[in-house]
Amino acid sequence: MQDYKKHCLRLAKARVLVVGDLMLDRFVYGDVARISQEAPVPVVHVRREEQFLGGAGNVARTIAALGATAGLVGVIGKDREAQAIVGEMEQFGIAPDGLVIDTERPTITKTRIIAGTQQVVRIDNEDAASHGKAARDSLIGYIERNIGRYDGIIISDYAKGVITRELITSITKLAKKNRRFVLVDPSVKHFGYYKGVTSMTPNLKEAAEGARREVDANSKEAIAALGRHIKKTLALPHMMITLGPQGMAILSNEIKGGNPFFIPTKAKAVYDVSGAGDTVIAVLAMGLAVGLPFLDASFIANYAAGVVVGKRGTATLSMEELIDALNG
Repeated sequence: MQDYKKHCLRLAKARVLVVGDLMLDRFVYGDVARISQEAPVPVVHVRREEQFLGGAGNVARTIAALGATAGLVGVIGKDREAQAIVGEMEQFGIAPDGLVIDTERPTITKTRIIAGTQQVVRIDNEDAASHGKAARDSLIGYIERNIGRYDGIIISDYAKGVITRELITSITKLAKKNRRFVLVDPSVKHFGYYKGVTSMTPNLKEAAEGARREVDANSKEAIAALGRHIKKTLALPHMMITLGPQGMAILSNEIKGGNPFFIPTKAKAVYDVSGAGDTVIAVLAMGLAVGLPFLDASFIANYAAGVVVGKRGTATLSMEELIDALNG
């Protein structure tokens, strides 16, 4: 790939629908001056609070922050956290018409208490049981009515109730009928659901656990064998395994001979890996949406992740930052 800037500017034309487990990420920052008299725990004096779209929402937020069109399909409760999610979506220009309300359970919320620079506790408010038929039918119905508005679909699976075998089967059939790609950020427990999608983007730990294999993280041959096994078993045209500081491994029908291609990381500094996987799949999807080959889209996604891990928290990046990283 020669002209990175030219390719990046094309990404803004992408239209990607994100389907998955939607959650609110809340951060409470404070200082610790003493230990509680009630129990041997620190007393945190709150200084400020922040909240962001989390889970599938962070993938959509990443796409929108780069200037492209993102749709979001998921389930929320009927509570103030749901209102916060809708407010965050509106800030990024993401329409809330793909949200299904389940009044029987709370909006998934993860609250992180941070004292100084140290996270001292995380509070999860969730019900991870699979949603019922009514919610699933609403999700499928929305996707069926709107798939023509998008170039492809991302499935963001945190195993929190949205993604079921029936939903995946419906999405893959609709995608095939409408000639749309389907990328999956997988949950280990659902590996068997993803047969026939376009590609998966697990990290090495997820890939090994999903395939029920032990893999030497320092052996490219072992990683390649793992990727080939998953790709063949699930009939995937492409396969990406992210390798953290070692970059990523790509297996693709586009590569002659079927040999894997290893892309080294482009991170100059690593402060926080939160959301790196979301960034990878978001930018990969944007590349495929505008017609880039899988390998070229993977290169750009790798650079994007290198920018994001240099930031603290669940961060996004701008098109200017991505272009600067590629040109650099």
